[in-house]
Amino acid sequence: MEASDYIAFSSAVIALSALGIAIWQAHLSRRHFILSITPHLVIQKDVASGNCEFVLENNGLGPAIIEEIYLVVKEEEILLNNGEAYDEALEKIDSPIDHVRYYPSKNDAILPSQKISLFEVEKEVGINYQDHIINIEKNLKFKITYTSMYKDKKFEYFGND
Repeated sequence: MEASDYIAFSSAVIALSALGIAIWQAHLSRRHFILSITPHLVIQKDVASGNCEFVLENNGLGPAIIEEIYLVVKEEEILLNNGEAYDEALEKIDSPIDHVRYYPSKNDAILPSQKISLFEVEKEVGINYQDHIINIEKNLKFKITYTSMYKDKKFEYFGND
């Protein structure tokens, strides 16, 4: 082998190594981008206002794309696709109390740091409000299936606080 052959071989090894490193770096960058937009939904109970409110919050880094939301009452799932789902859930736990409700639709995006009031029980005169709140906290849960913008992985939240 002549010197020019060694130089050509060395150049090929260096070029292939650079290509391999570039491919690996692209893979790591894609993983970083996916992690940098991962959503994380939680529901927090807020009683500071005097009412009991369940607030959905995305405290992740990217938008959460809603797949499905269920109200879970006594291990029975009720699809949250209209306002009657809350009424049905409250009937099942014997707490027909006035409330304000919101139900995100399939493919709605919950942006990072966005808060949405899903359910708020309003105080009523003459009703034992605290007993209803305890009953609702104990028996009403939310099950939310969502994904990131990449739609590569499904996430699930279950609970009410």
